Amino acid sequence: FESQMSYRMTSNAAAKEAIASQALNHVEAGSIVLLDDSSTALPMIAHLAEFTPLHVATTCLTAMKQLGDLADSGIRLIGFGGDYDHMHDSFVGLRCIESIESIRADVVFMSTSAVSGDCAFHQEERIVAVKRAMLRVAAKRVLLVDHSKLNKTALYRLSPLSEFDVVITDAD
Repeated sequence: FESQMSYRMTSNAAAKEAIASQALNHVEAGSIVLLDDSSTALPMIAHLAEFTPLHVATTCLTAMKQLGDLADSGIRLIGFGGDYDHMHDSFVGLRCIESIESIRADVVFMSTSAVSGDCAFHQEERIVAVKRAMLRVAAKRVLLVDHSKLNKTALYRLSPLSEFDVVITDAD
């Protein structure tokens, strides 16, 4: 079961802040950054203005709104549309995937619902399809997972952990 974005934004907030802080070490000025619909990536947004100029692309409506507030800072927002998924506060579907596949990103930051053994999992097929598209277009792939997602499983295998260049988690 995947909870709504509003709940996920408050769940394990301190861990997500710590993870986001470490993730910022993988952002470079002038790069193209891709963010998924995860609540773990959202805390990064407040600090992205430190790396301008920067292109930031996302499927997440909350992220788009936060990035839009930083438009004067030198961040160029690329929003991927498609079919809006209220539960994830993001866009999904064929139009979204085709939009993602039309760019090349320097780095993608994403999370997932579960990590078990050497694989990342998610319980929803439409979200897995979008995340896999993001992995295909990014030169560097960073997985952000708080401790509550470790040693868990979900219905669909997103990818082996070996497809990620970096995995960041919290101390717990």
